[in-house]
Amino acid sequence: MDMRVAPPGLEPKVANRLLDLLCTDDAFRDLFVKDTKAALAVAGFVDEKIFPNPAGCFWPPSGKLASKEDISAAREKLITTVCGIQSYECPFAG
Repeated sequence: MDMRVAPPGLEPKVANRLLDLLCTDDAFRDLFVKDTKAALAVAGFVDEKIFPNPAGCFWPPSGKLASKEDISAAREKLITTVCGIQSYECPFAG
């Protein structure tokens, strides 16, 4: 039997900083698209072994980074998603 455990989510402080930047800062949004790892470091995330891809939930099915307005409108759901155990569905998927 496979007993793997999903990785934990982001710390709330990091998740809130990430969302603040994604909702307000165009330069950060560009960095997030071009170099997600660097952008996550700016937001305060440093341990990729714990959470290897915390960025996946910010791309709706269109494949483009969600707009500032969409991220802001989905903030509570995104916080719950990125701070929870990381076997999640994209908040923009449905």
